[in-house]
Amino acid sequence: MYERIIVALDGSELAEVAIPYAQELALRLGSELDVVTVCEPPCEQESMQKVYIDNMSAELGRSGIRLHSVLLYGKAADAILDYSERNKINLIAMSTHGRSGVSRWVVGSVADKVLRGASCPVLLISARKSEEPKLETVSLKCILLPLDGSPLGESALPYVEELASKTNAEILLLQVVTPLERAVPIEGYTVHLADVYGDVLAQAKKYLTKMEQRLKQKGIAARYEVVSGLPASVIIDYARDKAVNLVAMSTHGRGGISRWVLGSVADKVLRGCGSPLLLVKAAQATETKA
Repeated sequence: MYERIIVALDGSELAEVAIPYAQELALRLGSELDVVTVCEPPCEQESMQKVYIDNMSAELGRSGIRLHSVLLYGKAADAILDYSERNKINLIAMSTHGRSGVSRWVVGSVADKVLRGASCPVLLISARKSEEPKLETVSLKCILLPLDGSPLGESALPYVEELASKTNAEILLLQVVTPLERAVPIEGYTVHLADVYGDVLAQAKKYLTKMEQRLKQKGIAARYEVVSGLPASVIIDYARDKAVNLVAMSTHGRGGISRWVLGSVADKVLRGCGSPLLLVKAAQATETKA
């Protein structure tokens, strides 16, 4: 499932924040690692980029990782996506900040385009100039998997199972239930949504209990929690409070919207959560099961 991983670099220290995460995964999962940078037209620094990517690969190679040093040509996002398709890449890892250090590099730029176009999961790591992750901080000990009760929302589950089984990480299953407090008249009756909320809460606990048991039967440590509130805010706060090492989410939710990432829960989590975010499309999960 993770046979081959790309870490995409642009020569900046901010982009290099993704390296320890890609390195840790490649070591733990036995993956090949492609260290990639893109020479964009007019390619005035081609020789410098070649030296840079070779040096980065040589340094990573000392850890025993099987890797490829790759200099691509063209528009960054298009080149990364094309290379990923041609070489059957299983995971793309990259920073959400690039050469310019802009705090919202994801939207309208390289990472955003890769996220939209990739046929494999994408691991996004938020980077800030003051931060330099150390290898001990990127070890996967605790993975947060928010679920919404739908099959589409479970898209990230097989990928998380694989990670947990290879790293002995614990999986925290989380479902967020929005409070219902109003009373609504329906055909002459008054329905108190607070009563309905109790049923929704019970269904959520039943669902997560089933998921927890499924994971434990596979030898994976897991526990669940149902929390009331607004999904994105709860996920961000929960990830921070539990000090999780990774948040894994589907880019499709209960409604099956094909671009659930932008302007919704995953997008808000991406912007507000300091933990690395693994995003998986529903189509990817379907292909994995096939």
